[in-house]
Amino acid sequence: MNADSYGLKLNEQSSEQTVYDYNMLMSAMNVSVSKHLMDENFTVVWANDYFYSQTLYTKKEYEAIYRNSCRKYFAQYPEEYAKMAMAVEQALLKGKSGYECICRMPLKDGSCSWIKVSGMFSDQKVNDIPVIYATFIDVTEAVEQKELQQQLEKRSQELQAALQAVRPGGIVSAILYSGAVIGSEEKQAVLRFLRALPLKSFTVLVCDFANWAETAPLPCLILKK
Repeated sequence: MNADSYGLKLNEQSSEQTVYDYNMLMSAMNVSVSKHLMDENFTVVWANDYFYSQTLYTKKEYEAIYRNSCRKYFAQYPEEYAKMAMAVEQALLKGKSGYECICRMPLKDGSCSWIKVSGMFSDQKVNDIPVIYATFIDVTEAVEQKELQQQLEKRSQELQAALQAVRPGGIVSAILYSGAVIGSEEKQAVLRFLRALPLKSFTVLVCDFANWAETAPLPCLILKK
């Protein structure tokens, strides 16, 4: 092996090690990194391990089933794919260097997660097709918390409206629900709201029975004085 060949081999090994290290670093930080063609399929050219793990598919499964096409991957959720396409289109029209959007991502098990996608346009091309670099992070918990907060605010407004509408001496009844699917946050938030009502204006009766399950419906009566 001559010096030039040896040097080329070292450079190739160094490049492979750099990609491996970058892949490990981004995956450890729970960040998906991917390279796409700016075509109608948003074709995946390369992606780190975390990209595939978040879909619950292996790399081989993703490639075999979807042929690296994000459009095919989102086939059952075309509105979510349209969000990303619109974000890219609007960013290009405004001359921006990249784009961001939040959308749902379907998973192998039939569920969905919420992701925040950040993309950056590049000068690179593959077969004369521009390349986009993209990252995404899972924001499911943040989105669900925001939706829950909005729901709780709506429930509080409904209760306040009902209490304002009832005459003195009148009673407002409410049944609070919880369970494995809907959780107990809303139930607990409404209870906090009821317990914070001023005693001089309201009497609150919570029908909590000792031998009832925690997830049992909880009747409440509010007497307006």
